[in-house]
Amino acid sequence: PGGKARLDWALCQWMAEEKGVLCIPSSPFFSRERALEGASDEFIRVAFCKTDETIERAAEALMGLRLTGSDEEEESSRGQQKEEEVLA
Repeated sequence: PGGKARLDWALCQWMAEEKGVLCIPSSPFFSRERALEGASDEFIRVAFCKTDETIERAAEALMGLRLTGSDEEEESSRGQQKEEEVLA
């Protein structure tokens, strides 16, 4: 809208070009008003109707992504909590 790329579209384009993983921008699934408010900026859609081999290659590409700063600490904490739940 307005000649500006939405964040979800930009992320999907980057994922395709840099990681070879095709994702679906979420903004078309939101009303125009909500998309303009930025409600869709933090979401993308991923389809898993692929062969196991394709999913494994996508997983390997995504494993190379790293979280930064506080996001990394938060993710680590969530991972530890999930691990504790599994072991309980």
